[in-house]
Amino acid sequence: MERKEQGTVQALERGLKILELLMQEKRPMGVNEIAKCQGITPSAAYRILKTLEATGWSFQMSDDKYIPGEKLSYITEKNNFHLALAEVAYPIMQELTAREILPMNLVVRQDRRFFILQQTRTNRYVDFVAPVGSALPLHASAGGKILLVGVGHERNTYIHSVEEVLNVPNRLSDKPVKLTVVWPQGQRDVYMRKHYNPDQPHISEDFVKLTQAYTDCGAAKNTVLGSADCILCDAAKVFDVTRHVLAPEPECLVTRERIEKERWADYI
Repeated sequence: MERKEQGTVQALERGLKILELLMQEKRPMGVNEIAKCQGITPSAAYRILKTLEATGWSFQMSDDKYIPGEKLSYITEKNNFHLALAEVAYPIMQELTAREILPMNLVVRQDRRFFILQQTRTNRYVDFVAPVGSALPLHASAGGKILLVGVGHERNTYIHSVEEVLNVPNRLSDKPVKLTVVWPQGQRDVYMRKHYNPDQPHISEDFVKLTQAYTDCGAAKNTVLGSADCILCDAAKVFDVTRHVLAPEPECLVTRERIEKERWADYI
C-alpha cells in the first residue's frame, strides 16, 4: 500500500514539474525535449502530457509541441493562450479570406490598443494591413469611423479602397508602382496601382450618388462638429452597402446619372 501511494505521488509530481517547465519556457516544447529536461523516458512524458491535455492543463500544437492549456493560460499566462488561439483560428481565417478575398486579422485588446496575433493575406498586389505582432490604436480596428468635416462623399476616399477590394473594372492603371512601407518592426516593399478611368478622371465626384443609400441603410448620418456640418460614417457598413449596390452593375457609378433606390431597398 505504501509503494502505491508513493507511485501516485511521483506521477503527480512529474506532471506538476512538466507544467512548471512549460510555464517557465514560455514557448512550445516537444515530447523528447520535455523528457530530457525532466530526466524521464519519452513514453512517460507522452503519457503525462496526453493526460494533461485531456483535462485542459496542456495544449498540443499542430507541430505536436505542447504549451500550457487553457486552464493555466487564462489564470497565469496570456502569451500561451494567445499562441493556442492563433493556432486554432488560422484555418477558419484562411477559409474566410479565400471566400471574401480579403485579408483578415485576429486581434486582442489591451487598454486602448489591440495586438495582431494571427493574419491571413490575399494574392493581391498589396494588402494594407500591419504585420503580425503589431500594436495599433483602437480606432484602427474594424469598428472604425469616417468623419467628413464640411464635405460630402465626393471626398470620401475610403470608397476608393472599397472599389479596389471589390475589383471594380476601369478603376486602376495597368502598371503598378513600387512603394516602401516603413513599420516600427522594419520595412517591406509593396506594389499598388494608381486610380485611373479613361471616361471619368475624377471618379470620387460620382460617390455622391451613394449618399442616400448610405443614409437609408444606416451607414452614414449627418452631424455637427462645432459649426461645421459633417457626415459620420461606419466603415464596415459603408463597405457592405457599397458592395450590395455595385454587385449587379460594378460600373454604375460612372455609367448612370443616378442610382435608383431599388438597388438598396432589400438591404434595409
